[in-house]
Amino acid sequence: MSESTVAHVLSIYKAARSDNERFAALMLVVKAVKSKECSAETRHLIFESIGFSFVNRLLRTDTVPEGCDAGVYKSLALTVLACFSTDEPLLTHPKMLAHIPLLNKLILSFSVSERRHGDDDLSMIEDCFQCLMAIASTDLGRVNMIERNSVDSLCQAVIANKQGSDQAKQLILILAHYCGESVWANNVSSLKSLLTHLSVNFLQDMEATKFETCETISHILSSVKKGYLVFEDTDTHKQWCINIHKALSEILTSKIGKDQREPALRLSSLMVDVLGVPWAWTTTEQERKFLLVLVHLSCIEIRMTLETLTLPEVTHKLGILIGCYSLVENVINHMTSGEMLSSDDKHILQIHTALTGALSAVLYLLTQLSQLQDTTEYKSLLYASVRVLGSWIAEDTSALNEQVLAILPFLIAVCKRNLEETQTLAASDTTQESCDIIRFLLPGFCHLTADKKAIEVLFQNKAHILLGQYLDFHWRLFSSSNQDNHESEAPLISVCGIFMNAVVMNPYETQNHLVFREILQLLMSVVHTLDYKSRLCLIANMSVLGLMILRQLSSTQKPSQSDTSEFFFWCS
Repeated sequence: MSESTVAHVLSIYKAARSDNERFAALMLVVKAVKSKECSAETRHLIFESIGFSFVNRLLRTDTVPEGCDAGVYKSLALTVLACFSTDEPLLTHPKMLAHIPLLNKLILSFSVSERRHGDDDLSMIEDCFQCLMAIASTDLGRVNMIERNSVDSLCQAVIANKQGSDQAKQLILILAHYCGESVWANNVSSLKSLLTHLSVNFLQDMEATKFETCETISHILSSVKKGYLVFEDTDTHKQWCINIHKALSEILTSKIGKDQREPALRLSSLMVDVLGVPWAWTTTEQERKFLLVLVHLSCIEIRMTLETLTLPEVTHKLGILIGCYSLVENVINHMTSGEMLSSDDKHILQIHTALTGALSAVLYLLTQLSQLQDTTEYKSLLYASVRVLGSWIAEDTSALNEQVLAILPFLIAVCKRNLEETQTLAASDTTQESCDIIRFLLPGFCHLTADKKAIEVLFQNKAHILLGQYLDFHWRLFSSSNQDNHESEAPLISVCGIFMNAVVMNPYETQNHLVFREILQLLMSVVHTLDYKSRLCLIANMSVLGLMILRQLSSTQKPSQSDTSEFFFWCS
């Protein structure tokens, strides 16, 4: 579009003396901004010339000229906004974002079942969603949509099957993907209502769209913080949990293919992760079989993926594999909590056998990875596999013991690289976070250090040096946050427990290796700084470990009398 044409259009608009004249001029403006030749600079010029005042009046007025459609003003104003929403600088303009509440209201105007709306009404709704889609494409826009209650309106549009409900659903998924749990922070009721609606569709639908709904529910649940939703009899929205349980049970006990099995397993894993194993392990015998089927299918999926595919092929199935890993980890943790001990021993044995087979496949994968010079390409696969193995050795060190000991040197090497990466990122100004893979192995290391053969392997591969560095790193994080870093407190306690076992099982190394003297020096210098009321567990672990090391060093290199006296004072 030529500059002269733009100038002409704007001069007509500016010369208008009445609303009717402005309305007519605005029609020309709309034609101008819809032109494919209209550049971003031209759009911005038109935007600044028109301003929002008259557009706002058109959006809010219900009085129209005789013979015109009732929504003609709104339709025109929305067309202008939709056109401007194609340009990001205009899109994030404060006055553009201020229209979000009105857009929220308009998308709830018409239901699919209502046949009274014509082309103008449909155009209005399409323009509303075009604006919201564009706004949701920016960080600032998504934040404003959440703050201005778009989530509740979008959920209502889906539940009530309003015109454009598919676009509303897509917007919810976009917000959930980019904003995560913050989407639902003030919308828990809307979330449960939406899940109830989707669960009914999922249960009743017998077409291919059933699995599209399955994927939609999975995407939503993946953005929900663990523990945010509960599966309790007192929950008035409990029905959605029951509907999904029934639908998944029907799917997974039927003859299905890969395209049906994988989304069902992903959703099952997410349900267990969000609601806990009790959701799958319900009261009746028939319902309890669902968990058995779920565990067996997940373990089979793990074994078939890891034992029959090449490493590049495995990475292409990482999504479903991690879902199965998550389910296995949750089941292991639940079984060892004692809540399933009253169940049929046959069921427990079946689950344990299936889990053993799956973890054997994980160890096989790790053995393959250990033979590579560089595992960077498979980092996500490696870390996910180490995490699920960590949950296993934390609870069962007898099954697969030889395979676990054989892979320990590789695990320690992985942990060393991970700690170096974590320390580098912590020392830099970057906001990028690293995955603390050592944290997932600490409970397992605690068990292994109580085994004579395992602790020999750990010391031979210098795990005590690694854990000493890890202790020092997390203490620095903990102390630099004024002892308000709960993420570091648990690893500190766990590492203390590991070293307690090491002191008992290997007194020679305790007496002769520098790392134990360094740990003692650290403990003696920091125990007195901890708050006894809020950090009692950490103080107890540090004090006991310090006393145990001090006892071993008393016959070789005893610390100064003043240091030990002060340490004894604080320990008492």
